[in-house]
Amino acid sequence: MGNLLLESYVEDLKTGTTDKQITAATELGNMGAVAIAALPDLESLTTNPNARLRTAAQKAIQAIQKKPGLKN
Repeated sequence: MGNLLLESYVEDLKTGTTDKQITAATELGNMGAVAIAALPDLESLTTNPNARLRTAAQKAIQAIQKKPGLKN
């Protein structure tokens, strides 16, 4: 990926505690289109049993896809 912050958040999505995953999803959403590489990992969390995590992942996906410069 080349972006250490992005890579760190993606790693948190994969292996972090639920709280870390929620924080990572939120921050990735805040990054916008720069975080497009994280979409597969975020999408995998949309079926997680934890409602807070599912919601955070869904919001992040929407935020990343809404940013200018990203073609849907």
